[in-house]
Amino acid sequence: MSESRIQIFISHSSLDAELAKKLVRELEAVIDIPRGAIRCTSVSGNQLEPGAHVAPELLRDLQECSVVIALLTHDSLASSFMLMELGAAWLLGKTACPLLAPGLSSEDLPGPFQLIQAMQLGDSDSLPRLFKKVASVTGLPLRTNQPIVSNAPGDFAQHVNRLPSWGRRCLSASAPYGLVAAISAAIFGYAACSFRSQAPYSVHLLTGNAGGRFDSLGTWLRNEIKSHADADAELTLERTQGSVDNCDRIELSEANTVALAWTSQQCGESKDHPERKARVLAALYPEVLHFLVHKDTDSPGSVPDLRSKKVYFGNERSGTRSSAMRLLSKAGYKRAEVDELVSMNSKLGNLEFESAADYLRKGEIDAAFFGTGLGARAVKLALQDGSVRLVSLASELVQQITKDDEDSHFAYASLENDEKLKGAYDPNPYGLTNSGYLAVNRAAGTPPFKFDSIASNVVLLATESVDKQFVELLLKSLYGSKPDALVSRGVSRTYLEQSSLLNERMTEKGIRLNTGVNDYHAWWSPNVKWRRLLAFSGGVIGIFAVVTVVMALLRFVGIKFRFRASGWQLGSALREVREGSSD
Repeated sequence: MSESRIQIFISHSSLDAELAKKLVRELEAVIDIPRGAIRCTSVSGNQLEPGAHVAPELLRDLQECSVVIALLTHDSLASSFMLMELGAAWLLGKTACPLLAPGLSSEDLPGPFQLIQAMQLGDSDSLPRLFKKVASVTGLPLRTNQPIVSNAPGDFAQHVNRLPSWGRRCLSASAPYGLVAAISAAIFGYAACSFRSQAPYSVHLLTGNAGGRFDSLGTWLRNEIKSHADADAELTLERTQGSVDNCDRIELSEANTVALAWTSQQCGESKDHPERKARVLAALYPEVLHFLVHKDTDSPGSVPDLRSKKVYFGNERSGTRSSAMRLLSKAGYKRAEVDELVSMNSKLGNLEFESAADYLRKGEIDAAFFGTGLGARAVKLALQDGSVRLVSLASELVQQITKDDEDSHFAYASLENDEKLKGAYDPNPYGLTNSGYLAVNRAAGTPPFKFDSIASNVVLLATESVDKQFVELLLKSLYGSKPDALVSRGVSRTYLEQSSLLNERMTEKGIRLNTGVNDYHAWWSPNVKWRRLLAFSGGVIGIFAVVTVVMALLRFVGIKFRFRASGWQLGSALREVREGSSD
């Protein structure tokens, strides 16, 4: 073929070079086009000569050509060169064939070109119509061995379908902004967390009487917290008089405070006491009221006569004393008799559990009440030589005590009838392998010894001001990898395994759990640290998505507005040129 004048001018964006190349190949396959008759600046063989002045050359080509094919895509609509080429074609009165990418309509064209019948690239008959139009305008013959098919060739159609829409184009262009925002948020969040972890954080743990379970468990918790290298808080132990004292202290405290207490004291926030500061973190074990009596004072019956006897009731502010007074009042003692008995033995309340147990074993006191977990050192000490009997309360008396106080106390022996928790403790405490007393209670008579008393759940509480990271650390210590260490200190293995059940039961009674408990036990979050990581990652991803979408919308609106404005200006300029030429 010999060189020919430009007859077909393909106006397009350089971003649509591949689409323009495929269009040129389709034109050449269907129409007998002389060499050099197509001007398409992005397609080899149809480009400008090296060193050519672009604007004059393109203007000459537009003046010379017979038809202008405009590839209008979401990219080319933002091209100022496309607008100039279309404007020049309209001014020169050239036949224009706009080809619209999927998602575009005639309304997206500059004003003067909205009146021209445009073709949709996605329509099956668009290319055949285009080929006929080009052949008719240029006078070039259609190839007889290449019939015009009713469908666009496969690779061209596939490329058309892959053209980015406004949304995809704007989102891809805005993604870097979202990425920068997300990275900035991640750096800021990490810096904030690092800054917070450097700040000193102190928590007070209220325990109880030396020799009791509270003291042993509290000491273990403190040491366990210290063993965590990543712990940024210090747990300070504070020995107290017991549950009542702990409940009062935690409500009056302005500091971050954790405490062990009996639920029998209704310690912590509940539906009936929403004003309280502390909330339950975990139920640990039944705190059993141990009633011990020396053999020289012992008498038949489940409650020996203690009138005028030396009796240890525990500290003035302990759960032991309040539960013991309740027991005696239900066992036939008048309220005045109970108050008098407690008053005359008030000085004994200054003794610690182990000292009281030693006095009891030696006969220096007649009886003692220890409210503690099974296997406590004080109880073991009192029972070690057979001079002291652990009193098993009559079931009728236990029922009387718990009948009007079922939210606080329960019958210890009833655990064996609890389908979920019956393995928490053996009704015969002396057979326990981890936290039991002596294998045989020498003063109890013929084994097996059936033991019953009243009990309350011991719970770990914390003020809501305690950091969730520290709550996580406490719960991780309780439910982590050292259950045997806890069991040896009186914590029930079954209670640890059935923590969700116990939480549910407490909630049913109106006890409100610390907000960190549900976070820790959630099925999707084994502990708060992972939840925090997931939330942090979700926040970063959310920031990326929001910023990207917002920037994409702004970009979309900006492109549309700019294109409309450019089209309006082009239309105005062309009308002025036409009006000037007519004058």
